[in-house]
Amino acid sequence: MKATSARPRLLGLTLLCFTHLVATCPIGQYSCSLSGHPCLPSQTVGVCYSCPQGMYQDQENVNPCKGCPDGYFRGQFGGTSVGECINCPVGYKCPQPASGITSCGVGVFQDEAAQGSCKQCTPGHFKSSSLASGACSLCNPGTWSAAWQASCTSCVEGKYKSLGAQTSDTCISCLAGKYKDLQAQTSDNCISCLAGKYAIQMGSANCISCLAGKYKDLAAQASDNCAACPS
Repeated sequence: MKATSARPRLLGLTLLCFTHLVATCPIGQYSCSLSGHPCLPSQTVGVCYSCPQGMYQDQENVNPCKGCPDGYFRGQFGGTSVGECINCPVGYKCPQPASGITSCGVGVFQDEAAQGSCKQCTPGHFKSSSLASGACSLCNPGTWSAAWQASCTSCVEGKYKSLGAQTSDTCISCLAGKYKDLQAQTSDNCISCLAGKYAIQMGSANCISCLAGKYKDLAAQASDNCAACPS
């Protein structure tokens, strides 16, 4: 008769000492004891219980149950051999002992079966989907990423990058006297400050206007030495 987790049964009780009882259990089961495998609050010393999900026991009267190998899972109780463990499919991880499969989330993936963990997206790549079928994608020009990212980081205003799959913030700054007011820009066509305005710093997101009563009659100016208006 096969025991289940819901109906434990008492088998071959042997009194080892005054307080220690050990059951002789068939394969697929285990017994907790005061001297060996600890009992859970809901368990009784000397009673055989089915091996939990994700575990098995292929030997009689041996404690505790064995975990399915890394990359394998078992969703039922009472496993009797390692052959009953199921290999983890592509896109999922099954860390030992696994009772089921876990999808690789954002920033990670798994392109091999029977794996206990997921692989991280490498720098310059990202994965925004939590679906198991998702793969890492290249960061677009104007963006970059470190490893294990759900999205790419945009070049900030005043900077640009023409190449994709960048692994760090190597965005290039606009020259002084020019600006970019949008993020994730891919070209070096920074906008020149209009006459009457200037940008002292490289990588400016906007230009600064001359104070009232002063002017600049040239565009793309990099200094704040606005001239006084004639009286």
